[in-house]
Amino acid sequence: MTSSQTLTLDLSADISLSGACYSQSGQMDTTNTRFVILLHGWGADGADLAPLAPMLCPPSKNMMIFTPDAPEPCDMNPFGRQWFSLSEALGDENSRLDSERIVRRCQDSLWMVEAMIQAVCDRFDMSASDILLGGFSQGGMMALAGGLAMPQSCRGLFCLSGGLLAPRPVETSYQGPVLLVHGDADPVVPISMMVEARDVLKAQNIDVHDHQIAGLSHGIDQQVVQLVSDFISS
Repeated sequence: MTSSQTLTLDLSADISLSGACYSQSGQMDTTNTRFVILLHGWGADGADLAPLAPMLCPPSKNMMIFTPDAPEPCDMNPFGRQWFSLSEALGDENSRLDSERIVRRCQDSLWMVEAMIQAVCDRFDMSASDILLGGFSQGGMMALAGGLAMPQSCRGLFCLSGGLLAPRPVETSYQGPVLLVHGDADPVVPISMMVEARDVLKAQNIDVHDHQIAGLSHGIDQQVVQLVSDFISS
């Protein structure tokens, strides 16, 4: 049975990330050979994705799944967290989630992704190639842009109901696979952002697996869970 312990990672002198870390054994040690990081969406926290852990952590895999809380309170939901501010985009009906200002805010926050990966590698004697990085909505945007920006390639990147918040053309040395999943009825993050991300990555000869889920709104259903499970287990 999957169980968890609290994991805290120091990213800098004054910023740390904490969240539940799940495994079949309940232990956080080097017997686990694969590490999955799930980044939550804007206004949520790590507990929002915690129910996915038992479904994504099969007994046959020595795997840990980490669901950290973003480091700062959400602008518009003090009980939730955010990876970067979206206040202007959500307060102006003419603003876009992929506006230049939002892209810049995402890019300014990507140091946390590299610091998190390095902290995991140091803590568990792993390399980036042992780590799968992904998330939902804003968390997926952070995972995708951050994973592409790193000098070392993760084992895989996945972005659920998100997009690629990065300047064009995208400069990356990433060599692993990417999973993109999006509901075609998403009223929050338009599916066009996933389609554009797919096209940009394919133009870079990146191995992209994209799936549009019919009738799915801004959320995660069993189809999405199965796609992610297959991806991180392969």
